[in-house]
Amino acid sequence: MRLLYISTGVTNSGGVSRVLSLKANAFADALGYEVHIFSTNDDSQTTFFSFSEKVKIHFSKYKNIGLHNIFGFRKEVRELNKALNPDAIFITDNGLKSFLIYDCLYPKAIKMYEIHSSTDAFLNQAYYSGIKNKIYQWLIRHQIKKFDKIIVLKEQFKLGFVPESKQLAIPNPIPFLVDAQSSLHHKKAIAVGLITPRKGYERMLRSWKKVVQKHPDYQLEIYGEATGNYSIMPLISELGLENQVKVFPPVRDIEQRYLEADFLLHSAYSEPFGMVFIEAMALGLPVVCHKTEADDIVINGKNGWVAEDEDDYTQKILQLIEHPEFLHSFSENAVETSKRFQLKEIMHRWQALLSQRKT
Repeated sequence: MRLLYISTGVTNSGGVSRVLSLKANAFADALGYEVHIFSTNDDSQTTFFSFSEKVKIHFSKYKNIGLHNIFGFRKEVRELNKALNPDAIFITDNGLKSFLIYDCLYPKAIKMYEIHSSTDAFLNQAYYSGIKNKIYQWLIRHQIKKFDKIIVLKEQFKLGFVPESKQLAIPNPIPFLVDAQSSLHHKKAIAVGLITPRKGYERMLRSWKKVVQKHPDYQLEIYGEATGNYSIMPLISELGLENQVKVFPPVRDIEQRYLEADFLLHSAYSEPFGMVFIEAMALGLPVVCHKTEADDIVINGKNGWVAEDEDDYTQKILQLIEHPEFLHSFSENAVETSKRFQLKEIMHRWQALLSQRKT
């Protein structure tokens, strides 16, 4: 079976790229599918995450696709589809251009649209405004119904204007094999994710300032890539946290960094699924977070703490530090929570979906 993914930016270190590498590699190496990826908006042709040699990546010659080059982009998509004649096509690019290529896709292929965000974030893209947003809204409601299946991360993210029979919830998988858990004796917290205003690092750092005033021997390590001109370094200096907070670029072996920490800190204002939650939990780390759409993964008082506000966030961190019984109990429950997200289990669901349509 020949699969074609149409994605955006497979060379970055974001969650969508990571999940795509996992699924593409599993389809190619473990299940024997022929896998192709057509990627747009890349600054280079060097991927951050590892892709199997069996996965063929095709890069668009267009970096920033808009009205000035949409016809050239459509031509690329049409020609690649004609050359490959794929059996199944997955659209993982949730931008406006993804709704302008449906008629360019191979007509006999199963066509699936993957949504890697919450319903609200998908329907109200922050970077669209004015007439562009109106066009995007119109295209969503008229074009997405044409796809054979719309795949969302959770049941509650299904779209109200699309028939239930066309939608399926499949969560993201843990991106590594789990064969160890943290000893929980490192006096260290970890935070992982893109460094953007939406991730709420400012409130995390303000809370951490209060934590280290009581426990100056604790460290916070942040692993993430800053976007645009945004930086948290000035705030770290302003709060005098240069010795208690270290910021590192993304790393491929993030599981090793989790194993060297005691718990995960997360402070995003919006988080549709929370890949970092299941990553950390799989390695035995409890989570301290604010309320997000991923609250069904972090169960307050069972495998972590879900804070009501910034002050509560600070107190929840202190409870993990000062009451090791919480830390160890939450750790055991976190491992159990993560088991339903193992790669093998998730790929069975994708394979079942494709098998249903083969006939």
